[in-house]
Amino acid sequence: MWVIMPTGGFLSAVRKPGDEEAGTLTIRARVKADLIELREHYLPSLGAIQSDGGTDYAFRVVGEGR
Repeated sequence: MWVIMPTGGFLSAVRKPGDEEAGTLTIRARVKADLIELREHYLPSLGAIQSDGGTDYAFRVVGEGR
């Protein structure tokens, strides 16, 4: 699922392997600031932002998906 933030940020919410069993979603972004905005304004319980430069979406967090 694609999410466009009010400020123009762009996120991708997906269920990665293991998310269903854990009851979580993985939220990905190309810009770290988009995940910071999501946490500060909408989902303060998100986990730590992880980075992996070897993927299309370099930044991701895991959050409750229920």
